[in-house]
Amino acid sequence: MKRYFDLTESEKLALSSEQMTDAVKIEAIHRGIKTPLSLDNIVENIGCSGFNLPADCKTFYEICTPKQYGGVERSGICFVTPDEARNALKNTLFVEEEGYPAKRAKIINGEFSVMERYVSAFPLTNFATKLKEYEDDTPCEAFTQLCEECRDDLGTIRQRIYDTEVRARKKAEYLRLAQGNEEIAKAFWSKAESGNWPE
Repeated sequence: MKRYFDLTESEKLALSSEQMTDAVKIEAIHRGIKTPLSLDNIVENIGCSGFNLPADCKTFYEICTPKQYGGVERSGICFVTPDEARNALKNTLFVEEEGYPAKRAKIINGEFSVMERYVSAFPLTNFATKLKEYEDDTPCEAFTQLCEECRDDLGTIRQRIYDTEVRARKKAEYLRLAQGNEEIAKAFWSKAESGNWPE
């Protein structure tokens, strides 16, 4: 993998998000800029698989209640299987109290839902401490500036290509309107567009 500014324009345009991130990190390393650990590295280093799913977790199925203005809220009521959770919801209504102290209660429209909830045997204090250590490894200002520099460079390339394509489409439209006569099409262009006739 090359550093970002060693790539050709076509190579830059072909980069996936992951490859773009790697190219920027390699660019940073060549410039002597500290690069932050990616989330994948963090997860791998603290013994987890996936984003927030500890490797030794147990999966439960939690009932989520509808909220008054849309969305859902976790209830903390969990079941061992999704079928048990859904069966528990049959003929169930959600009643919410309004006011403080509660002045009245009303039925909230909306559907209950069942979401997976992961409970880990991983020592929580140890896990939280390790996460904090990695949270402190945030991108330095120089790395953030490099990311912006690379983003702006790629944006400039894409904009130039887009502008060229737009001008080519406009040229084709003026030629169509002029029934293929380039002199008439150029005259249209000079009256309606800025810049030179595209070659």
